[in-house]
Order: sequence, then C-alpha cells, then structure tokens
Amino acid sequence: DATEINKSKAAVVESEKLYRYLFDNNPVPIIIWDFETQEIIDCNAEATRKYEYTKEEFKQLTLRDIRPAEDIPLFEQILQSEHNYNKYRQSAWRHLKKNGELMYVNVQGELINYNGRRASVAIVQDITEVHYYQELDTLEKQVLEYSAKNEKSLKDIIGFYLTGIESLHAGIKCAVLEKRYGK
Repeated sequence: DATEINKSKAAVVESEKLYRYLFDNNPVPIIIWDFETQEIIDCNAEATRKYEYTKEEFKQLTLRDIRPAEDIPLFEQILQSEHNYNKYRQSAWRHLKKNGELMYVNVQGELINYNGRRASVAIVQDITEVHYYQELDTLEKQVLEYSAKNEKSLKDIIGFYLTGIESLHAGIKCAVLEKRYGK
C-alpha cells in the first residue's frame, strides 16, 4: 500500500536526520575516514573545533596530514590489513592541529561500510594534558631519585630538571636558557 511505503520513507528520513544531528552535535570529536585511501570523508563540529580546520578543509586531508611525519611508518604498517587495524583500533596517537600544535589523543575506531566505502568512524579524545602531567611526574621522580642518591651535583640536577621542563614547554626554552647562561 502506498501510504505504508510513504510512512516508511518518512520514518527513514527522520531517522537519518536524528543520526546526523547526533553526529554533528556530539561533544566528542568524530572523524570518518576511508580505510583504503585514508582520506577524511566527514567530521563533526567538535572535530573542526579541536583541530582548528573548517569542515571543508578537513575533508581535503588524509590521516597522514594530521600526524607527525615520524609516526606515519607505524600508522601505514597498521593499515596494511583490517586484521592489523583491529588490533590497534583503540590506541594512543599523536595528532597535529592546523597550526602545527601537537596533541596526544586516544582514538577508538570501528570499521564500517559508509556510502559504499570501507571506512573507519573514529572517536578522538584529547589526552594532551594527562600526558603532560605524566611526563612531569616522571621528570620530578627522576630529579628526586638523583637527589636522594647523591649521584649528581645540585647544578647537574637543576640542569637536568630545566632541560626536562624545556622539553615539556617549548615556549619556555628561551627564557630558561637566558637565565641559565646569562644571555
């Protein structure tokens, strides 16, 4: 009956609108990318905010474009097969924002069929701050260990600490070097 077919079509349209709304307005960055080409097919508003690209710019990128060059060989190895990908579909990675700023992220991906393409829908969680505090904690433990063992002079311990702080804060490097070397 034509009425039932129209009702079914209307229900499908409403369902698609709802899912699109949930995708676009999700408070977590979501990226959909083609598994074969690694092209970004779609992303939500939170992904554009987090990475600082417009949606149109994002869709011109591949996943290689949002990764540091040194991370690409491992990424390509993982993408050699769906089996490899499934082992790493929930992993910590480093991503780059549009301005080149490095982010540490947890990514959880799921392979799907999307408009006739094999794709991954990936949920991205920024863990940069967590990573920073873990690195700072490790640095401080090393400093305390050196101090407790009396293996290094106070000058060497301070130098080690300042070097560690410089590696965690790129912008502080010049100020610390100026203070340390009287420049």
